[in-house]
Amino acid sequence: MLKPGGRIGISDVVAEDRLSPVERAERGGWAGCIAGALSVGEYERFLAAAGFRDVTITFTHEVADGLHGAIVAAVKPAGAPDALAVVAGAGAQASCSPGGGCC
Repeated sequence: MLKPGGRIGISDVVAEDRLSPVERAERGGWAGCIAGALSVGEYERFLAAAGFRDVTITFTHEVADGLHGAIVAAVKPAGAPDALAVVAGAGAQASCSPGGGCC
């Protein structure tokens, strides 16, 4: 998907690690994409499992207590596995809104 040395950048809502999935759902009740936000640790683990390195997550603004707009960035080194297979296997689509659309 990305050539070796390529960089990925994602703008998303990211949860602080201190929030449980239930707490995320409570805070994001008005929008499915917020209720299904990945935590900082989950983002880091999923990107590392996909072979990315130099992962940074920069909060840009608070959306709700413990939930932030964020910019996620990483680099794909040579020989890294296919990122789509890792993310799909992690159930990322399950965290999207019930209507099938994501933020």
